[in-house]
Amino acid sequence: MAKTEEGAVHPGPYRGHRRIRSLGTNTSWRHMDMHCNTLHSVKAHQSTIGLLAIASGRCLTACEDKIINVYRSDDANLLYTLRGHNDTIILLQADEQTATAQTASEDGVIRLWDLLTGACIHKLTGLIGPVLNLQISSNYVIASSLESLMCIWDKSSGRLVHSIHKSNCSYSGAITVLVDTLLVSGGRDTLYFWDLESGSLIYSIKLPTTNCMDGINKLTVMNSCTLVATVGSQVHTITFRKIAERIM
Repeated sequence: MAKTEEGAVHPGPYRGHRRIRSLGTNTSWRHMDMHCNTLHSVKAHQSTIGLLAIASGRCLTACEDKIINVYRSDDANLLYTLRGHNDTIILLQADEQTATAQTASEDGVIRLWDLLTGACIHKLTGLIGPVLNLQISSNYVIASSLESLMCIWDKSSGRLVHSIHKSNCSYSGAITVLVDTLLVSGGRDTLYFWDLESGSLIYSIKLPTTNCMDGINKLTVMNSCTLVATVGSQVHTITFRKIAERIM
């Protein structure tokens, strides 16, 4: 390809098949000048960045150096370097509505951060082993680990309120919040429903038999009474009428 001024790229000699996607009646990619400009470029870490999140006008990066860098999205200015984890950070997520971020390290420690000030809101401990999944509700923080352990913390105080070792049921580590006080976790072929206030198992639903040994690996909420679960190559959509009646 031949490169012209201001980053414009024009097609040069090409061998093989060229796929043209039409953008209109007489317009195609072939007849467009593609202008690409790098807005900002910064060296965020010394090693490869493995985690990235964006929320509330902030861009967060993390890698194996155990720190989180927070940049302003519009100008890539470094605002904060968040420190506190003693092990490799393996999970990073940010919440646009609350302007907060959540990080988890391999030693099971979870930290909640204020994106507007860079302050650590809470350090959550009690989980054993690397965090598999982290969920946030209005009042609780919930995490699952490789050790078949699920912990529930009070979101406002950071206090551990329930620690559940799921040895009495199959366990995949997949969790999701269906409604504010109701958590769903996955097993090999079963969905388990937990009351977040009491930490107790309410009921379970067995999905159609599957040969997948890994169990339910993804849980996603479509709305407050519909859940999508993936098991191997299968996708299950489940609607809960009783929950729908209760919240209507």
